[in-house]
Amino acid sequence: MTKIDVEWRGVPELRRKLGPELAGVGARAVLDRASEKIETAARSLAPARMKSMVRREVDRGVVPRTASVRLEGGKRERAIHGPMSGGRERTRPHRPPLSSPELMAWAREHGIPPSAVAASVAKRGTPYKPFLRQALERNQGALQAAVPEAERAMERRFNA
Repeated sequence: MTKIDVEWRGVPELRRKLGPELAGVGARAVLDRASEKIETAARSLAPARMKSMVRREVDRGVVPRTASVRLEGGKRERAIHGPMSGGRERTRPHRPPLSSPELMAWAREHGIPPSAVAASVAKRGTPYKPFLRQALERNQGALQAAVPEAERAMERRFNA
């Protein structure tokens, strides 16, 4: 599975200072907002047929520590995305089937014979589309930006 884990390391200290109920409200608000920003960015960058495969989830505990944004799907989807850690920029050269709908659509869209596209893939591979990694890079500050919102949520809960 290809995924991003968002962890807020300040949660244990927050729990110690505020107690589990109030800390849980704040931690959930921070992690929910940060993972939502990353999920939205990943969906906007993902290929059309993979947009619905991007999912986010916040820990279910009383005081959540992590949230994850992941790409659900199989081997094929992971191959399109590529590794999370970088490394190679392209897949290994391989022989795609000439009857592949994606290959036919791409060739038609670019005005190239499908056999020429298949020959190029067999020589060079295809470039990865690391949209989860790009979404994370674009939202590095999402966790810090979500903290003021969490403070407001905790304040509302405390004053209620």
